[in-house]
Amino acid sequence: MPKLNALLAIFSVVTVSPLLHAQFTASTDLDFSSGKYGQKIRTEIYTYDVSGEYVYKDWTGKIVLPLYEKITGPGGVLPKIGRVGKVNRVVGFTQTKKTEDGFGDVDVSLTYDVYHNDNNGWDISATGEVKFGTASAAKGLGTGRADYSPSVEISRTMGKFTPWVSFGYRYVGKLAHSQLRDYWYGSGGVSYEIDDDDSVAVAFDSSERSSVGSNVDNDASINVSRDLDKSWNVGLTVLAGLSTAAPDIELTGSASYKY
Repeated sequence: MPKLNALLAIFSVVTVSPLLHAQFTASTDLDFSSGKYGQKIRTEIYTYDVSGEYVYKDWTGKIVLPLYEKITGPGGVLPKIGRVGKVNRVVGFTQTKKTEDGFGDVDVSLTYDVYHNDNNGWDISATGEVKFGTASAAKGLGTGRADYSPSVEISRTMGKFTPWVSFGYRYVGKLAHSQLRDYWYGSGGVSYEIDDDDSVAVAFDSSERSSVGSNVDNDASINVSRDLDKSWNVGLTVLAGLSTAAPDIELTGSASYKY
């Protein structure tokens, strides 16, 4: 028995002790977007989600749970995808709209810091992301299928400035007759540390057409972030669409707590 207790103690030190040096962050986000997406009637989407991020050495795991999603519009528009086909829900010459709500698509990602150098500021990371089809396809809240997205991000910190570029490819779970297609996407931007607590970032995002009936997705955004203390952080992102595949405007408010 003493030997068994000693082995259990050693096992606890080897397996649990390193995890105590890891970092966990819990976040909540409230998102609103509005746009016509090439249709006559505007589509409005509200999303409330909670997420958990776990960082250990060079690895970062994250899960996003969209607890509530509400879509009001003519249909044929999905969150994070945009138009999924031809304009629909037309009665005579008048396009109608409806409201659907429910649970959204769960998103899980794993990122590995491939290269990091504090001396020259360069950082390269690779991410694998899976969007599970947990949102109701019957309600038009999702496709009901899983998407897979490998991506790479390259950044360099130069004093208070950190420019970055990223690119990836999304393998889309396709519904019958939805006209969805796989597509390349990318982004570029720069962040600036105003002081120890405040930062601002601007970004430009672009992607290929996500469906036969849509256009290329281009948008620009600005994010402001503030550390309230060593644990709490709040942020606000304002996005403006630059193409018919993007929402005209999107607002995201966030709050996070770092353990």
